[in-house]
Amino acid sequence: MALTLVQTKNGLFKGLPSYSNRVSVFKGIPYAKPPVGELRWKEPQPVEPWTGIYYADSYRAMPCQVIEGEEALFYGKGIWPAQEDCLYLNVWTPAEKPGEKLPVLVWIYGGSYRTGSITNLQVNGEGFAMRGVVMVSFNYRVGPIGFLCHPELATENDRNICGNYGTLDQIEALKWVHENIDAFGGDPERITLIGQSAGAHSVMTMCTTPLTKGYFQQAIIQSTAGLSAMYYQDEQSMEDAEQEGIEYLAQLGVSSIKEARKLDAMEITKKLIFAKTSTKAPWFPKTDGYVLPLGTISSIMSGAYHKVHFLCGSNCSETGNMTGFLSKDPNRISWFANTFFKDDPEGYLKTVHAETESKVLQTVFEQYNNDKLTALLGWQALEASRGGNNFYQYYYTKPLPGPENYGACHGAELPYVFETMKETGRPFDGSDYDLSKTITAYWTNFIKTGNPNGEGLPTWEKYDSKKDMFMELGKSVGMIKVPWNEQRHFIVDYMLKQAWKILEN
Repeated sequence: MALTLVQTKNGLFKGLPSYSNRVSVFKGIPYAKPPVGELRWKEPQPVEPWTGIYYADSYRAMPCQVIEGEEALFYGKGIWPAQEDCLYLNVWTPAEKPGEKLPVLVWIYGGSYRTGSITNLQVNGEGFAMRGVVMVSFNYRVGPIGFLCHPELATENDRNICGNYGTLDQIEALKWVHENIDAFGGDPERITLIGQSAGAHSVMTMCTTPLTKGYFQQAIIQSTAGLSAMYYQDEQSMEDAEQEGIEYLAQLGVSSIKEARKLDAMEITKKLIFAKTSTKAPWFPKTDGYVLPLGTISSIMSGAYHKVHFLCGSNCSETGNMTGFLSKDPNRISWFANTFFKDDPEGYLKTVHAETESKVLQTVFEQYNNDKLTALLGWQALEASRGGNNFYQYYYTKPLPGPENYGACHGAELPYVFETMKETGRPFDGSDYDLSKTITAYWTNFIKTGNPNGEGLPTWEKYDSKKDMFMELGKSVGMIKVPWNEQRHFIVDYMLKQAWKILEN
């Protein structure tokens, strides 16, 4: 039977048997003090030790956020209340005693840095724990509560920084895992990060901040990894973000951080979650010189990131559930070119064929798809040019079953990776369960050894620019040619030029 009583550096935790006595789950473990009152918009503070037993038997609140319509249905969110006291984590373990040195998987959720939580029904650690892996998931602050910048906030600490509170939460959680996971049977020297969407960007951020060196050895990055033109455009200096923060406080009807701290956290979130004063995403990690000496994508371009083992990929129909990219407006194309390819918008427009309404729709639809795929292809090309690391790269192609016809959309792989298909209510069949078994086997092998290959699985080769192939995960499983086209070549070349500019400086 897996252990249910664990002594950590902070105190004693009592967990529960999961669906099987072979796995125990500890829910709602605090990894930092509640970031409320004067701790709002401050770096997370360590938890103080306690006496007695802490019963880790229920999920805690989601971070402050606003979830709308299909997003809640698709990702399985909206079940737990949202509140500011949210810095908790969950642990699933198959260990029967501390110190078993099992490999560890740490999940970072996505949600555009505006939504997300560890109560998502599509993600839990039961499946991986049944395969001998200790899994951890944690909450971090999102939206204006997690990423607001303001000049007054920078004066409240010796480093004169502000805005990266959600990112600092992620770092604090990784520190907690590194210091305590041995008590749950995990190996602090065999930790793999995994994230999807903004969670994937967060994994890259953990790879580029100097504050996490030595905290993990491997990374699984699901939509998006590498030289994303869209994420690159959102990089912003702390100083510029501070000026935007002045405007955001005005929208709240207050003139100081002291006044803003008196407001209800959900009131702030509802008023500001969709606010925007420029083309950049306001709730996004900022280049502050400490947490991020360079922006995440800029750091990848410069080579300033932790050289861990990578397994990365994207889906063939990422846009299927992204309604913002379902437009017939031809102005959307020129806006996209001028926003994300500022140095050569005409070059992008030359790759566009939008003579008819249907072609306009297809062009806009492919914008998000292409960003996810070319981000990784650009990263691989950059690494090849400087003799760097090659990665295990996948291309997910299995349509998500259901009436919406989303296709192999953004996040479609999650119930396959975590074996949570029964939680979704979708009409999965035997082929879906077979694919899930294959994907989970690849992921588990990578977590345990740094190599996804194993007995009974089609051979997965690292990406080689000479062969130009990656692993298809769908109705077929095997190495396939990269689906290049004119526009994808332009985007990769454009982002490589941006990288050379950074390297020259």
